[in-house]
Amino acid sequence: MYRRKIRWVAWVAATIVVGAAVLSIWSVRATEQHLEQAKLANDLLAEHLTLSVRAYRLFKQLTDEVVLGTEANQAVARQGRQLQGIADNAWSARTGWNPKSELVQALVRETPQYREAVAKGEPADEVLKSLLADTRFMTALKQEKTRVQAGFMAMDPVTGHVLAWVGSRDFAADPFDHVQAARRQPGSTFKPFV
Repeated sequence: MYRRKIRWVAWVAATIVVGAAVLSIWSVRATEQHLEQAKLANDLLAEHLTLSVRAYRLFKQLTDEVVLGTEANQAVARQGRQLQGIADNAWSARTGWNPKSELVQALVRETPQYREAVAKGEPADEVLKSLLADTRFMTALKQEKTRVQAGFMAMDPVTGHVLAWVGSRDFAADPFDHVQAARRQPGSTFKPFV
């Protein structure tokens, strides 16, 4: 009877040992899978953080560009108004916008209205007198020819990236990009490099 009990205890002990070994192997494999999943989750989290940092930097860059662009537009408009006031005062003087001025007469001769009338055969002197006497025409010509033009571009001196670009004081009133399309002498633009 003791033998039977001993065999039974041995069998139970062997079963427990085998079960413990199986559980131990299974737990090692499960732990390895969990570690792989944890590593994958950690890698995904690191990638997500990297993408989040990139997204934040892009968002900040775009926001900064919008703010800088808005500030640049406001600065050009403000400076343009200030300079326009100075120009208007200068043109209002006796020697400024005067029909007797050679410059004003030359500006009238450049207009399409003058050229069309002369092309139709009207005498040039009479066309000039007529246009100089036309108040509406002269007011429009003065506004067109004495309007201060402006363009502005700001660059990052390290990277060369364009930070702000303002083509004109008011693109609705003056749809011309003075930064890119205007042909001007470079003048003081080169002084920092010389």
